[in-house]
Amino acid sequence: MSKISSSLLLDLYDKLAQFYIVSTESLTNKTFNIGTAHVNDPESFILSNCITGKNINPLINGLSQIQIKDEDSYFIDLMHLGVSPQQSISEMFCHSFREWLAPHVRGKKLVVRYLFGCQSKVTDINNDRGAKLLARLVTELGGQFYVAVFNGSVASHKLTDKLKFINLDLQILSGEADHPIGGWNHAKMIAVNDIAAITGGHNFWDDYFAKENDPVKVADTSLLLHGGGPTQAAHSFADHLWKCIETELPAQSSLHIFQNNAFVTTTDVPFYNTPPKPNKNEPKAHNQVQYLSVGKLGAIDLYETLFWKDFISLGNLGASVYWEDVAVPQHIVAHLLSEELEKTIELASRNAVFSTLLLNRLYNDYANDLSNVDAAERFIKSCQKIMNRENPNPHDSSIYVRNAITRQARASIKVSQQKLALPFSELGQHAEVILPYLNAKSEDGLWAVDYLFSVGDALLNNYNQDSIISVQILLSTSKGDSGYKDSLGIAKTKRVLRNILRALCKDSKIADTLVNQNVEFKELDFDNLTLNHSKFWLIDDTYCYLGSDNIYPGFLQEYGYVLKVNGDNNREVKAAITKYWNSYWLCL
Repeated sequence: MSKISSSLLLDLYDKLAQFYIVSTESLTNKTFNIGTAHVNDPESFILSNCITGKNINPLINGLSQIQIKDEDSYFIDLMHLGVSPQQSISEMFCHSFREWLAPHVRGKKLVVRYLFGCQSKVTDINNDRGAKLLARLVTELGGQFYVAVFNGSVASHKLTDKLKFINLDLQILSGEADHPIGGWNHAKMIAVNDIAAITGGHNFWDDYFAKENDPVKVADTSLLLHGGGPTQAAHSFADHLWKCIETELPAQSSLHIFQNNAFVTTTDVPFYNTPPKPNKNEPKAHNQVQYLSVGKLGAIDLYETLFWKDFISLGNLGASVYWEDVAVPQHIVAHLLSEELEKTIELASRNAVFSTLLLNRLYNDYANDLSNVDAAERFIKSCQKIMNRENPNPHDSSIYVRNAITRQARASIKVSQQKLALPFSELGQHAEVILPYLNAKSEDGLWAVDYLFSVGDALLNNYNQDSIISVQILLSTSKGDSGYKDSLGIAKTKRVLRNILRALCKDSKIADTLVNQNVEFKELDFDNLTLNHSKFWLIDDTYCYLGSDNIYPGFLQEYGYVLKVNGDNNREVKAAITKYWNSYWLCL
């Protein structure tokens, strides 16, 4: 398999666009698009409380910047995570959304689609007070309001009959369990016609809608882009998820329309149906940036991979357990040390779920005995084969692009995340079943091995070329009992990176030097703000990601943008990104 060109950073967009567009004609309707976007106000297109120093809700701030054109019709997509009595849409968001819309849409055709992910099965959407309030406010403006629940039952419904012969727990697969197979939508998005799109880490919950004098509870960040390219791409990603629901659940529909003050099921849902078109050749304008819209379909894509004949031939899948949001065939990892390892690597590389499990198992085999040269070699070669694959799964574009850019870093890597591993302690009783198959310890977690390998690869490549690269990683606090904390902490994360570097360079002294001198970790801790929910990375101060996709393993549906800022026409945008990073990093 050929390695990614070392000149990737020079022509990243052309190379990736060519790969993805050639790979699948339908991809631009799903997880990938390339083009140019506009930043109307460089001072406020990054939506974050911390950068402004004011307790202004970032999403409301973003909405206020979208100047709605006078058009005959309006199509708006809303997407986020979670519905429960504690995690419904904030009333403040609902009323702010209406106030922003009202002056423009009266007497015009208005369609609002609201899709949310949910960890558990939703029995009655009419119990969601936030969704009902937002629907009522939209219909009072004369609009149509549609809502869809996107959880594990969507992707698993079609497979129920196929799964009976391998003794899988059909209750789990049908979405009855607390964490059903298939995952749930985690993308956070507001897309308005072909005008502008907001995406990032912010959900529409009360957590993010503090009153004026209240302290900010969670540090998070979103992004506002203007232009038809990025906005149409966002609508198209939403279209794909809506079509998944429409196609997979015709009998027990999760699609609803708001009528007569209640949600009723429907099979007639409007689609945006305007595929985004590459527009990278537009004339350069002030504050114009190139973007990649990168999405992830998560465990939706698991099913076709799981039932490939070649994969099943590796062994009897037998009884299956589930780990958080995906099924984990017990016998897959049993082949990691067998003669089928090469084939297992090739097949697992087609899907992020299996490649994550495989790399964690191989890492643990090595980390449990650092003197085992064969285990270290097996781990590194497997990482390289998966990372260098010629035909990565296009539905994992968010992961592929992140790793590809990071590996090619030449000056700096800056990361702001909640954590880089999913602790086993958060999986409850299911961890007990999974741990033996991953050869893992209960106090550890499922690591973002692919990304830490990418960071290590960049460090070693620059070391071999006698150049210095700086790595700065900002994580959430490890203290307290919040769901937004980093339970495993900096020390364990640093240990994993060091172990990967030791295996990469086969010299513990070099690995220790690179980690101690080139890598700096910090926990978010200032002004009583310790919880970090941002999903941000910046490579060489040129390639910046903002979206919903966490680096730690999670096989959900995600969406975000990678911006390229290195030209005279976007200096102010680049300065704003630098200011955003410094507002966190330099204050700690």
